[in-house]
Amino acid sequence: MFRIVFLRLGLFLVFLFLLLLVHLCCLCFLVIVVHIRYIPIFARKYTIMITEELQKLYLAYTGVPAENITELPSSGSNRRYFRLTGTQTLIGVYGTSVDENEAFFYMAEHFRKNGLPVPEVHIVSEDKMYYLQEDL
Repeated sequence: MFRIVFLRLGLFLVFLFLLLLVHLCCLCFLVIVVHIRYIPIFARKYTIMITEELQKLYLAYTGVPAENITELPSSGSNRRYFRLTGTQTLIGVYGTSVDENEAFFYMAEHFRKNGLPVPEVHIVSEDKMYYLQEDL
């Protein structure tokens, strides 16, 4: 009698485990599909926001809008680089760390004053997250 109860309980637990496994697989599949489908849309909107801010800086610095904005490959930092072309070719930078950006502004100015070939920072946004620099 006890064997039958334990056997049924064991089969029931195996059934529950398999059911849980199937649900987890379905959940993982849905997460992957949502990630693949919607993250690129968010990334495009985010890139458009960045390029709009860089376009504003370019217009403020040169007086005319940039003709073309091209994202450059990342170089291992949290900064994103863009080449803005038009009357002048400049590099637009979006950096999420204001402290890092301020350190870069200081070091670039210091090195430039001492004759080292570093890009000149032409204009910085009010929040110090966007700036345009010389394209060396």
